[in-house]
Amino acid sequence: MKPAIIKLLFVGLLVGSGCEQVTNLPIGPNNDFLTWLKSMSKVRVEYTGMTSLRSYLKQGSIDPGNSSDLWLLREMDFKNTDSLYTLSWQDSEFQAKSCFVFSQADPHFVLSNDCGDQTLIRGIYHNSAKSISSLVCLFKKYNPGADQNSFLAQNATLAVPFIDLESIGDDSVSFTVKNWAIGSLSLGYSYDEQAYGTYFRQMQLSGYDTLGMQYPEVCRVVFYTK
Repeated sequence: MKPAIIKLLFVGLLVGSGCEQVTNLPIGPNNDFLTWLKSMSKVRVEYTGMTSLRSYLKQGSIDPGNSSDLWLLREMDFKNTDSLYTLSWQDSEFQAKSCFVFSQADPHFVLSNDCGDQTLIRGIYHNSAKSISSLVCLFKKYNPGADQNSFLAQNATLAVPFIDLESIGDDSVSFTVKNWAIGSLSLGYSYDEQAYGTYFRQMQLSGYDTLGMQYPEVCRVVFYTK
């Protein structure tokens, strides 16, 4: 069977299975989609959804401090934008160090924006199903302060068991969680800052809308070249 016919049959199968946005399937040598996917140099994992963030702030020795819990639409991004954080493959497993951005979506406000060596984007691509499994994103950073009572520590996690192919562009391909259910993903975030034993600032992700009841959740993996 000719390669062109194979390509058309495969696209037809994807459309029939609910991937309506997949209209063109670039393929590498020997009709191997994985080879073409490996030609991408960048990867980005993004999540948007309603999350509850618990905050605590204490300024000065006589300040009793105040705390709050707010449900807001927030975004979490892991991406290897730094030139040192290259995307590598071992068979069907991809991996990269990353930068991390955690922000409030509306109005837009960046809560955390940093890069570090203790970061990770890792997942397994399945060529037969055109899907990704065992996706894990990690960010960890610790900055010691001017004395033993000062430090800044950040931790973030995003884990997704399974993600389907979503769409294909000229120089990008995206995967997304399509059928949301409890267990579709897990999130975690914490921020701890202390200075001279009198200033404390803490933030912790205390909950998230697992079913997208308040706002449609989005979790996407994008491979791209620019």
